[in-house]
Amino acid sequence: MTTLWSRRAVLKTLLALGPGTAGVQAWYTQQQCLSPLPGGISDVFKRFGRRVLLSELSDPTVSEAVTVGDVRTFSPTDYGSGIFGRWQLDAFGLPGYRYELDQHADSRAHFSNSQGIDRRDHWYGFGNDRVNVTASNDGYLQLYLGDRGGVWLNRFDDGKTPDDWIDGLRFLPETLRRWLKNASLQLRLRQQDQLLAHWRATHPTHTTLITLAGEIQSHLATEAIAQPHSGRPAQHFGGGFSLLDDGQNTWTTAYRYRPQNASTRRVFGMGYFETETTAFDVRSTRRVYAPNGDFPGVIAEITLQNLSDAPKVLRHYEYWDVNVFQLRTGWFQTGLPGLASIESRQAINDNFLQSVAWNADQQILRTHLSAIKPDI
Repeated sequence: MTTLWSRRAVLKTLLALGPGTAGVQAWYTQQQCLSPLPGGISDVFKRFGRRVLLSELSDPTVSEAVTVGDVRTFSPTDYGSGIFGRWQLDAFGLPGYRYELDQHADSRAHFSNSQGIDRRDHWYGFGNDRVNVTASNDGYLQLYLGDRGGVWLNRFDDGKTPDDWIDGLRFLPETLRRWLKNASLQLRLRQQDQLLAHWRATHPTHTTLITLAGEIQSHLATEAIAQPHSGRPAQHFGGGFSLLDDGQNTWTTAYRYRPQNASTRRVFGMGYFETETTAFDVRSTRRVYAPNGDFPGVIAEITLQNLSDAPKVLRHYEYWDVNVFQLRTGWFQTGLPGLASIESRQAINDNFLQSVAWNADQQILRTHLSAIKPDI
């Protein structure tokens, strides 16, 4: 028989994931890490959830009183905060998540991915009717528009690859570093083979797509072995953070590139992203949000505070990169085929010439893409 504790635990799980089959599906997939929920079981979960809810409300042994106050007012709670930070109420009385984990020092922030990269970037989204924004725990923001198909305006790409650690071994001969890169590639290829085997087991009818994915993987592996990556590609750091210069020190407010021993605060709020960086006796507070309506941009509110007794001459630079990334259709977004899709999307920019100009009348910096060929 299902105990009261287990029924309540399942109920909380279902309610936390949201109503309907989608929440149940996400919970099941997370627990099993396998294929989607078999047909029919979703309905069983929904009926079970409704039955548990009704039994919870009618069970006389449940002593917890449920009161409904003003639904426009939130009460402080840290329930569900997890390891990354804690829930809090902001200055507006609305829920906000204060991200406190140092993801670069704590391995729990790592999540596995099919490209073999040590990824620890966690993000939160907000926006308005026109623009969407993702705010990263690294302190940068990316802007997304859907006016002419999905496009990132300033996609973050620091040019890092899974083999960067090998390039740092300058004391080793070039031939040995090349061998290490090949061994690293072979390891990732074995991981890709495991992924394809999983696809075959879970999607037995999609033989054509699986075969195509295998062929793409094999082709890319051959190219990678014959022409290993050399040199550093262009680097793009997103935007939405400050560069500060007090005449003696130069630093940035992005958490990823913060000064050593700087104190920081990162808050994912309702409709905004707020950061606070204190270094060299200067506190910089930033709040970036998208105004209500269809305004095609974001606003950054910045407060600089001198914490020392002496006056300071401070230069402030607002950083926003431009890296247009058109999201045209890509059928395979995992592993080596996913890398090929990313490269094909980046190649679209080869058809355009980017220019930047300062508009003195409007006091803004404009960037413009001009087609190299008139028929594009």
